[in-house]
Amino acid sequence: MKSSPFLHGDPAILPRPSVVGKKAFDRRDSLHADARQARLRMCVGPPISPSAELEYWRLHHEFQRFALGAWTYDDFEPAYRCGLLQYLREPFVPFRRAEAALERLWPSRRERSVLLWPVARFAALAAWKRAHARAEAIVRGQE
Repeated sequence: MKSSPFLHGDPAILPRPSVVGKKAFDRRDSLHADARQARLRMCVGPPISPSAELEYWRLHHEFQRFALGAWTYDDFEPAYRCGLLQYLREPFVPFRRAEAALERLWPSRRERSVLLWPVARFAALAAWKRAHARAEAIVRGQE
């Protein structure tokens, strides 16, 4: 009877457990992310209203840490809109990857705002994070 190298544990033939486990984990993790993104893709569109979000920021702007100084909501509103619309356009692109494009487009989108991008960035990030959190809550069924 021919003996199998697997029965004797030949290390040259047996796969390393750490590699197999990591590959299985990576595959499972990517499948989970794909399913989550599919659920998000179904929910991101209609439930998040840009006009309702901008109204939220109009009411809550004064409580933001970056709202100090002589700037008003009207100065920050184009930045809130940029961050929100960026999320709605590309919900699976992290803010840090989209930031370069937003910074490049800021001069043409800032309307009457006197803010430069390093200050406006905080409002854009806040709006992006809120939209992301709302979309996640919708997917989990909490909203």
